[in-house]
Amino acid sequence: MLDIKKLIASIWYNDSQRISLIVAVIIWIVWSAAMFLSGHWNIFVDNYPIAVTMVVASFIGSATGVGGGAVAFPVLTLLYHISPKVARDFSFVIQSIGMGAASVVILYSRIPIERLTLLLYGCGSLAGIPLGIYFSTSLPPPFVKMFFLSIWLSFAVALFWINRNSNREIYHRIMNRSLIIKIDLIIAGFLGGIITGMTGCGVNIVILMLLLLSLKVSEKIAVPTAVILTALNSIAGVFWSYFLGYQIASQAWNFWWVSIPIVVIGAPAGARFAKSCSRLSIVYFICTVITAEFFTGLFLIRQTTQLLIFALSVFSCGLLMFFWMVYRGKKSNLIKMSNCRINI
Repeated sequence: MLDIKKLIASIWYNDSQRISLIVAVIIWIVWSAAMFLSGHWNIFVDNYPIAVTMVVASFIGSATGVGGGAVAFPVLTLLYHISPKVARDFSFVIQSIGMGAASVVILYSRIPIERLTLLLYGCGSLAGIPLGIYFSTSLPPPFVKMFFLSIWLSFAVALFWINRNSNREIYHRIMNRSLIIKIDLIIAGFLGGIITGMTGCGVNIVILMLLLLSLKVSEKIAVPTAVILTALNSIAGVFWSYFLGYQIASQAWNFWWVSIPIVVIGAPAGARFAKSCSRLSIVYFICTVITAEFFTGLFLIRQTTQLLIFALSVFSCGLLMFFWMVYRGKKSNLIKMSNCRINI
């Protein structure tokens, strides 16, 4: 028989679970009050499939650092035939809540993060987001979809490639903090911001690759850092959309209302789950999810010669960028400190 008192005690006296519960309860109270005052309960009738999707998306996005939008965007655009703009807008608003809640858990639980990256990469990405929003308005929807799938596939291939050797050298922070590395972080943030502005998630893909490939930071550090950056850039995406005159789609707000009570549980749970997983488990899970998304999209999106050439070009450019990071990582004169080495 389940002992309710022991269950509650086990949750309350666990720091990360306690803060997750407190954040969730606060958001639920505010959300419930807003729902009653605005009379939005009826939107569940038409939009409950989105809430179901976010059960999985919020957990995976936070556990892997790729963001809930990395799962929600292809599901919405490919399975539910939602326009890329609505899917991007929804990624912005829901990640602001879900990844924001996960960020609170990460910071409160003192899960290790790369603080220099948060500062420099974050500044660069804030400048890139408005450019990405502008580009997204000039590309037809099928091209935006294939752009998303192709750039993420190149990320998965590169990530899998570098982890063929499970004993590769990794560190718990950036060891080389020279001026050139700081400039790299800002430039990478700018590129990640452009991708984020186009698809709603992308700041995480570039920073994960830079930290993992070039700077040899462990996935256990890179993933929570990417989660916090995703939350900050999602909030910035909402701000830039309104500032530039691109209103967040009303349909995206409807999706947001029905998904809030889900993601405030799923995203923090994913962050805690990642803390208990091995580094390679996270890597293989990310690669599996991204590969499945790509081939599903390849089947569901009506392909043309022009679209396939575009997808191949994006994939190739992504691979070149990521393997250039690998090359930079091999050539960098990183300080080797035995006490910074992480045992896998």
